Amino acid sequence: MKSSAPARSNQTIAAASISLLANSLSYDRAVDPRYVEFFELFNRGLYYESHEVLEELWQAEADDRRARFYQGLIQYAGLLKHLTEGNARGAASVLAKARANLAPLAPAFLGVDLGPVLADLARRERQLERWFASGTTPRLEDPPRLTLARGSDPPASGP
Repeated sequence: MKSSAPARSNQTIAAASISLLANSLSYDRAVDPRYVEFFELFNRGLYYESHEVLEELWQAEADDRRARFYQGLIQYAGLLKHLTEGNARGAASVLAKARANLAPLAPAFLGVDLGPVLADLARRERQLERWFASGTTPRLEDPPRLTLARGSDPPASGP
């Protein structure tokens, strides 16, 4: 019986993976569970749900850089949701916004190595350009994965 999951090579998985590992964080505050939940939902392909969870943190965030980071990740999840639905215009719109929010925070922010994220956005932009030029309906290819990085300082829960 064939699996409905797309076949991916190790190289493709490595290229699409975003570097974050939750098992060894070097800080003395508890990680906000919504931050971790965002990554869990995102990695299961539940992009709308991941966006909803992180939106709670984004709306409550007073720090401009963190707010911009959360908004960029929300937009990244939105891009992937649009691609799963074949919505090229929606995908293009949130792709540009995600890049605008995340690029100034590179090379890394709150445990996320933004290099692979920005590279994935650039790759998906090229795909969208090809789809627009050919009139082909877009689709999500090689979904990325997110995990928390060693030594990161993700957001604490509570005040």
